[in-house]
Amino acid sequence: MKRASAIAGARLAWMALALAALAAFTPPRASADEALGKASSGSPEERFRATGSAYEAGRFAEAGEIYEGLLAEGFDDARVHYNLGNARFKMGKLGPAILSYERALDRDPSDADARENLAYADLLIADKVGAQEEEFPAHFLELLARRFDPDRATLACALLCLFAGILAAPLWFQPSPVVRRALGSGAAIAASLAFVCGLVAVVELTLPRTDQAIVLAPSVDGRSSPAADGTVLFTVHEGLKVQIRGERPGWIHIGVPNGLAGWIESSQAERI
Repeated sequence: MKRASAIAGARLAWMALALAALAAFTPPRASADEALGKASSGSPEERFRATGSAYEAGRFAEAGEIYEGLLAEGFDDARVHYNLGNARFKMGKLGPAILSYERALDRDPSDADARENLAYADLLIADKVGAQEEEFPAHFLELLARRFDPDRATLACALLCLFAGILAAPLWFQPSPVVRRALGSGAAIAASLAFVCGLVAVVELTLPRTDQAIVLAPSVDGRSSPAADGTVLFTVHEGLKVQIRGERPGWIHIGVPNGLAGWIESSQAERI
């Protein structure tokens, strides 16, 4: 009897150790449920931050739905578009991911992460369509405009003008030629940069904005007329960015970067 009780005691001890080990390696369900609760309630900022836990856990579809809900509620933030693009990319939705990255950059042109992810996603597009060549000044100003919105360009222009004035003020009473040359050179550089920033602001504020869209369907035929029996002029694929040149009920007239133009169904692309 003593031997049987000793064996039973040993078994109980092993069972207790096994249960303790299982408890130690069981994931903290409560914390995951708590994070999910925060992502589905609270302020938009709190829900945005809590949704990151779903993304980090690999629940990309769930995170994407919450980000889309935030956008539908009016929380139109560049960070939401960027994170939604990441979730869509992880789900293999190339076109929607590119659309989200483009929208993130439209709201924050200085977002280097969104620009880098967009560049990588663009490499996966089936269409390798070269853009038409542009003259140097227009192309240079367009590149700058992509990095700065009008507010940032105006602020940079004002600060550079102030800096140029600070450097130029001592020139009137500075006896040293070396110092005067250094101050004059610095003031000239600052004034030149201020002029460029001013041009970017003017371009952003005065030039008409061209509407663009991203192709979302796997394959789209550009037709000669807004009708299903229109002649097929070209074929584009998911993820390509196109210009919107006109609209008809159920159709949009697009321009491809290489200069081609045609009609596609409006459901096959979405405006940036």
